[in-house]
Amino acid sequence: MPQQHWTYQRSLNDKHHSVSIYHGDRSRHVVLYSQNIIIKIDFNVTTDRLYGFMIDDELFELNINWNNDVPIYLLTHVDSATLVTTDPNIKKSHLIKAIIFVLTLLLFVIGIGYLIGK
Repeated sequence: MPQQHWTYQRSLNDKHHSVSIYHGDRSRHVVLYSQNIIIKIDFNVTTDRLYGFMIDDELFELNINWNNDVPIYLLTHVDSATLVTTDPNIKKSHLIKAIIFVLTLLLFVIGIGYLIGK
């Protein structure tokens, strides 16, 4: 029963985060959990796999690579500098849509209030 356990701590003052994997010998089912909470289940894993998950606001990747029918597990922290940042124009368009939605909702509520008061 292959099992692996890692501990992650962002800084000396930060709390520890545990990441563990269970990979069944016969079933080949994978259970990935953090802080004793299941975050991923995958069935019959017999080929290379890559799982991405978050711990707080940090992105991690777990690689399962097979070498001569033996799984090798590698947990890596994805550096935030390598992540693609959101285009500011997209944020602006979302803001405009939200403002239009709120104004439409406000006009609707005022219209209903006017009809009820009549």
